[in-house]
Amino acid sequence: MVSTECMTVLAKIAKHHPIKVNFAGNLELLNAELRDEARKLMGATAEYSKFIVTICVCYCCTDDIIHSVEESSRKKHYYHSYIEDSHDDDKDDDDKDDERHMIKLVDIEKNMYMAVTPDPDILIRTGDKHRLSNFLQWQTCHSLLASLSTDWPEIGVWHLVKVVLDFQQNYDYFVRKRLQRL
Repeated sequence: MVSTECMTVLAKIAKHHPIKVNFAGNLELLNAELRDEARKLMGATAEYSKFIVTICVCYCCTDDIIHSVEESSRKKHYYHSYIEDSHDDDKDDDDKDDERHMIKLVDIEKNMYMAVTPDPDILIRTGDKHRLSNFLQWQTCHSLLASLSTDWPEIGVWHLVKVVLDFQQNYDYFVRKRLQRL
């Protein structure tokens, strides 16, 4: 859980280092003080791009997808009702009109909580877990899922080296999969 102390530490680090801090998830579920601090920190570090830290708070993949579809629908409805009100005399073909009203993949992806960060190349699960547990399921569909039998505190550099080597051996496969998505 993100606390006020954590926010203070992040703010101090970001003040002295060019670190962009993102919070991904339903920030409305945080108390007002933490939500305001999170938004303030994101605003203060928005221009940084060399290092990015994304902290997931109040996040689950199901909520992310539902939020994105609802937000995409709301934006499409608002946009098209504005266009229709201002152009009542101009009626296009029904097919073109229907297509413009459709929600596309790009609409959903840009409204996801995790749109603030690129899709991960590698997701590491510890404790010999082989599932995602409703976490980043959309974003990791073309990522390497590395399952380590070691628990988080005991992970060492050689565990990470093995994961990176595995990714490098399968890099061409992951590139092809991501290109198919576009």
